Amino acid sequence: MTNQEAGFWILAIGLLFCLAAVTILIWDKTRKYRYSGSVMGTVVSHKWRQSSTENVSVRYPCAVVEYTAEGKRLRCEQRYTAVCYNSVKKAEADWMLDEKYVLHCYASRHCLNHVDPVRDWFPAGSAMEVHYVPGKPEKAFCGSLQSLRLLWLILLPVGAGIGLFGILLMTVLA
Repeated sequence: MTNQEAGFWILAIGLLFCLAAVTILIWDKTRKYRYSGSVMGTVVSHKWRQSSTENVSVRYPCAVVEYTAEGKRLRCEQRYTAVCYNSVKKAEADWMLDEKYVLHCYASRHCLNHVDPVRDWFPAGSAMEVHYVPGKPEKAFCGSLQSLRLLWLILLPVGAGIGLFGILLMTVLA
């Protein structure tokens, strides 16, 4: 295989990465506009959600919200933009919710080991806004949609770098 052929295939892989990043960006942005319906729901209970990724199993608290949309009575679980676990920070509380709707858990000896802060932040009977897809009110979220921003922010420069290396291989090193 010549340098030009290898450069072509490397360029193609880089372009695929860039195409994937742009596709994820467009999907992430349009997804927010699909949930254009909005109603006020009522917090009816609380639960702990289980999320597993590779070797890590994470449990975090969330509120369960009941709402009525398009004549249907439905329930949805609260979502956060992200859930971050950190054992380094000397926090005053063991759970915090920031302005970007990221739930932070700080496991440190300075915390009072507050078992379920969501019960304090969103008590049963309190109101919470629910966003849903018009025509499909069962597709809903309360809280915040998880952003895929980090994914496309990584894929785009990696794809551009791979593509530039392919161009370099095809032209300069030919």
